[in-house]
Amino acid sequence: MGNVGSAVAAVTLPTLAILFGGEDGWRYAMAVTGVIALIYAGLYYQAVSDTPAGSTYFKPKGTMAEIMPDGSVQLIEVHKTELIKFR
Repeated sequence: MGNVGSAVAAVTLPTLAILFGGEDGWRYAMAVTGVIALIYAGLYYQAVSDTPAGSTYFKPKGTMAEIMPDGSVQLIEVHKTELIKFR
């Protein structure tokens, strides 16, 4: 099903904007689709769980620096420094 949501939005949003009409039709169309997305998000949040039934999520102990090998931690620090430098 891939990008069906994107395709539906590409058809629905302009259609709603035309139906609302006027200079602000696109704004109302954006608002309506946003409200629909928020309603769907609430329904999805209620219906989906993080783990399968019967299993328990165990939070890893320690920080990423303790879990990852030394070389990987150094690489992460270099990337973080580069991002801060170009900010």
